[in-house]
Amino acid sequence: MSNVILFVFEGKNPELSIFGNIENNFSSYFSGRRICTIYDADFYQLWSEIRDNSFEDIVSILRRAFPSNKEKLQNIEYEDVSDTFLFFDSDLHADDTSFDCKVALKEAFHMFGDGEDNIHLYLSYPMVEAVKSCYPQKEKCFDPCVWEIDKGTEFKGHLGDRNHFADFRVNKFGLDKWFYLIEINYEKACCLLYGSDVIPQTISEARRISQQEIYNRQFDYFILKRSAVVILSAFPFFIIDFFNNETLSEQYNVMVKNFKPKEDCGFYHILEQVKS
Repeated sequence: MSNVILFVFEGKNPELSIFGNIENNFSSYFSGRRICTIYDADFYQLWSEIRDNSFEDIVSILRRAFPSNKEKLQNIEYEDVSDTFLFFDSDLHADDTSFDCKVALKEAFHMFGDGEDNIHLYLSYPMVEAVKSCYPQKEKCFDPCVWEIDKGTEFKGHLGDRNHFADFRVNKFGLDKWFYLIEINYEKACCLLYGSDVIPQTISEARRISQQEIYNRQFDYFILKRSAVVILSAFPFFIIDFFNNETLSEQYNVMVKNFKPKEDCGFYHILEQVKS
């Protein structure tokens, strides 16, 4: 029986700290056995292995990708895995003449969207540090809102020592912060997708927003037209998608009830310029 849930992260830090915090804050929501692994390279290398290697499954690829994976995946076979969740940076600045990252993401979302091997891809734009770009006050959601692709490697440095959403010790980063991150990421996603400064009114509506839909709109409006990406964190979307829990639904409903659109969010105006 397939009862192992496999989590694959691009790197060790800060991804494992973030996910460890999710495990602590949402511990009662988890079920089944879960294994966290590191790929230690960008998504495009993994995608080339998945796409071009018909002899190895994802478990075999991960065993040789990072030293600690071998022990974690000991006695685990591909058939034991029910679902695989991939957490990667969009990393579009890695694009070069030998590999079209933009096309690769479209191909990957098309394959995974068809339910291929129950693999689910979650992207952070432009990278996992997007969570630090979230603005802690209520007047706006992110600062900045958009990031140029050719400046991808400068993103961490730009954020500097911002620490409101950087300390993932559970006593420093609780459910209140996660629900704030859920709120502002869904608000921004709705603005990107629908041009509105609202959030989905029910958790079921929130789950209809797919990572593929977000990428397609990023591609059409920002990647092609501005060579930029709208900054979004992958983890709030994962939390809503993954946990099928009545308590989570109740907490989401409270968030909706208390929601107020950001007073000083410039993203809507940026979006209108791109669409015109």
